[in-house]
Amino acid sequence: MHTRKAITEALQKLGVQTGDLLMVHASLKAIGPVEGGAETVVAALRSAVGPTGTVMGYASWDRSPYEETLNGARLDDEARRTWLPFDPATAGTYRGFGLLNQFLVQAPGARRSAHPDASMVAVGPLAETLTEPHELGHALGEGSPVERFVRLGGKALLLGAPLNSVTALHYAEAVADIPNKRW
Repeated sequence: MHTRKAITEALQKLGVQTGDLLMVHASLKAIGPVEGGAETVVAALRSAVGPTGTVMGYASWDRSPYEETLNGARLDDEARRTWLPFDPATAGTYRGFGLLNQFLVQAPGARRSAHPDASMVAVGPLAETLTEPHELGHALGEGSPVERFVRLGGKALLLGAPLNSVTALHYAEAVADIPNKRW
């Protein structure tokens, strides 16, 4: 069973330092049993970056209409009338990106961006800088929290998550100058 101390020490051995800005992509299942569960992992991450560091995650939204409108599908009138609006203060996180982000959202001092499909969460001194503003344009491109993460020299941390889960890759796709690029 992993403890907060053991996880913090392992993160430091990986090169996580006090003052770092981390965007975490995690699979709690891959990490294995943790004493205290996801809250302990969040506490270990915060401990590893210290009081001057910031931990960030891709929260998204567990009730986003995105999945319902793939491949040109449209929400029917009843669904559009009754779909609850996104509220960053109360919305759950998208489980497909891992459960850890829900615990980041609930951490004391957490800030969450107001984008209804691509909300980001951050805890630490850069939290507000990273999460505000988050315009409705390209959610992960220019002017987004991910761009600010990149420009501030953030580090992507994969804890049992695959390489293709790195959100900053979407930023690179968005800003790449590629002729005839299509989304």
